[in-house]
Amino acid sequence: TNQVVSVPTAPAEGLVLSSCGFGAKQHLISLLRDHNTPRNLSVTVNPNQAPHRVLVSDTDAELHQMLRFRNEVIYKEVARMWRESDLVAAWPEHFASWSATLNAQSNDNHPEILAALQTVLENDAGKAANSERVVREARVTGDALKVLPRGFNTAVCIHFGITPGVYVTDVVAGVKRVH
Repeated sequence: TNQVVSVPTAPAEGLVLSSCGFGAKQHLISLLRDHNTPRNLSVTVNPNQAPHRVLVSDTDAELHQMLRFRNEVIYKEVARMWRESDLVAAWPEHFASWSATLNAQSNDNHPEILAALQTVLENDAGKAANSERVVREARVTGDALKVLPRGFNTAVCIHFGITPGVYVTDVVAGVKRVH
């Protein structure tokens, strides 16, 4: 590729971003196509939406060059930053002090926190039991809509690019008729 790409690296984590990480607010450029690459690789139904660009094509020669560059330049730079970073050298001391503080706090009994945690767990168990009951009843009565997951309408809106309203209601009604 003839594009100038600044590959962000984070030496403390050893992270190298290769896709969906080059735009600031709009992630419209990826280094190569992978499972994180959005679907709008060409102009979509919305002409105002910019297409997602992939800088490295899927050809073997260009992909091989990119992989060689990653292994010979990027990974070596990340390894060098790991060796020269003061934060990495100081990590064992920071971890030891953090671990000691955490152990000291965990030995104290916090009845308010434990009671709140127990309440949340009971609420979650109640919601799960209620959801199972609704699904069981829906299977007995044959009501297909109650068996659909909670985010079904939202997923339909996103997948087909339609706004919530009558069209989504029609799709859901169609699902009910088909079942």
